[in-house]
This record gives sequence, C-alpha cells and structure tokens, in this order.
Amino acid sequence: MRVDTLRGHPVLDSTHVINPAAIQVSGDRLYLKEGYVSSAPFVRVFRIGSWDEEWAFGRKGSGPAEFGSLSVELVPALNGDLWVYEFGRRQLTRLARYPDHGELVPDTFTVQFQPFHQRISRMAWLSADTLIGYVFNAERGIFGLISSDGELLAEIGGPPPGDERVPAHIRSQHYHGFVAVHPSGNRFAFALNRVSKLSIHGRDGDVITVADAPFDFESGYRYSGGVLVSTSEKRRAAYNDVVATNDRIFALFSGRAIATQGVGAIFVHEFDWSGNFLRVFRLKGSATSIAVDESGTNLFAYHPNPTPEVWQYSIPPTTEAR
Repeated sequence: MRVDTLRGHPVLDSTHVINPAAIQVSGDRLYLKEGYVSSAPFVRVFRIGSWDEEWAFGRKGSGPAEFGSLSVELVPALNGDLWVYEFGRRQLTRLARYPDHGELVPDTFTVQFQPFHQRISRMAWLSADTLIGYVFNAERGIFGLISSDGELLAEIGGPPPGDERVPAHIRSQHYHGFVAVHPSGNRFAFALNRVSKLSIHGRDGDVITVADAPFDFESGYRYSGGVLVSTSEKRRAAYNDVVATNDRIFALFSGRAIATQGVGAIFVHEFDWSGNFLRVFRLKGSATSIAVDESGTNLFAYHPNPTPEVWQYSIPPTTEAR
C-alpha cells in the first residue's frame, strides 16, 4: 500500500496556543479548544490565511460562556456556528453565530440538556434542530438523537456489536468512535477507536455501507465481574478523529499498540461517501485532532510534540498523489 507524505507547514505555534484539545474549520476560520480550562481564553478563533486571532471565548467559572471542567467539546454545526458542550453542567452553548459565513457574532445562547441517563459524546449537528452523538452506555442504539432544546429523541443505529452475553451498555464502552456529518446532513460517518472500521449511516442510524478500510483488526477485551477489561496484548488504536467534506471522509489513523503509541496518530485515511478507500497520507508527526476546509484541499492537524503546533497540509488531487 502506497503512503503519500503530505506537504505542510506550521501556522500556529506555542506563542499562539497552549495545549489544544480539538480543532475545527468553518469557512475561513479555525476554531481551537484549549486542553486546560484554566488556560483562558478557553476557545480561540483564528482567521485562516493571516492567522490573526479574531475572537477568544471562555474562562473558568460558572457564568455565561464560562466553563467549570475539562470535559468540554466542540460541536460542529452545518451552518458554521461555534458551539461547545460541557458535560459537567450538561450545557450546550453557542459562543458565536456565523451568518452566511460572514462576520462572527458573539453569542451566549445556552441549551440545558434534559435529565437522561445516557452519556452522549462526540456530538455534531445533523440538522438545524437535531444533534447526533455516540452513546457510551447504549442499551438500544449506539447513536443518540437530541433535539435543539436538549431532549433525547431516540437511540438509533441498533445495539453495539460484539458478544451478546456482555450487556449492551458495557459493550458500547469498547465500540466507541467519532462522528462526521455530511454537509447535507443526510448521512454521517462513524470511525471506531478500538476497531479498524469506518461505517456510513443514514439519518435514521441504519448502516448504508461499511467502508473498505485498509486494515482489519479489533482490540481484545473481556468481561469480568461486571466490568469491561481490555486485553493488553491486543490493545490497538484505530481511528482517533474523523472529518468530512461534500465528497470525502478523512480519518486520523494510528494502528499502533496502545501501550506504545504515545499521543496521537500519524496517518490519515481518505474515503469517499460510497465507502471506497482512496489513499493514505502521512503527517509530519503524531496528531491528536484534524480538520479540513470545505474544498477538501487543505487539511489541518494539531501536533502536541515536541511543542504544540497546528499545521496546514495541502491535499493533492488524486491524480497528483505520489
């Protein structure tokens, strides 16, 4: 299998960022979430190209646009708005609106999630009024649909795979992964973290197709005393992140043993929305989060070591890859 090394360069270094946990591209802006809630500002917005810091949001606290814990994630929106979800307070906050991909308008609109026991993470907007995310303690479906007012509408996608003698809500802790929504909102990709599998689902959660991934492995686990225990000699990391454009899916891939992989992954697998595997790219070093622009010609990656940097890579047309 041929591996194409992407050409890239750093665009943000340790003078701009502290320890990013996630990045996301929206139009001509890059959203970046710091890994430490005490590192105010917690969420930064940079203009792609000039790389000027346009806005900064959040600090430690309990007020509007303030955060009380590290358990905060960016929530991609189809219209480019900047949303974050804080697990501790079960709050979804829109920090900025991005009307017609024009100027950002700061905001503090907050949705308080209703009290449901499911722990839903890696969320993204599926439409203007519905979110989708992975259910870590799934019983009926591995994906949760949540309304724009914070109500759990349904668990979809069926129970997690694996040994049915192990309770579903336990199996879901092993078969977790990352979600990337198609710009149309009519389907989404799901890349697993402990299994080298990427699947494409319709809005109802049903599998449309399973991608032709270049590797086939699954980390081992056993169920003992009501607890899921990973089998150390078989623990391998698969996909660490996934992003998508109108015609492509890019999944950050490790493939290494978890005990030895360190932080992040250095490969990116490219698929189309029919599930065809197209190419594999190598980054300059281990990355923990990736983002892609709407054209699919620029990939962004956060590299934590040896110093924190965000790199911009050029994705060559298929005919130019070598």
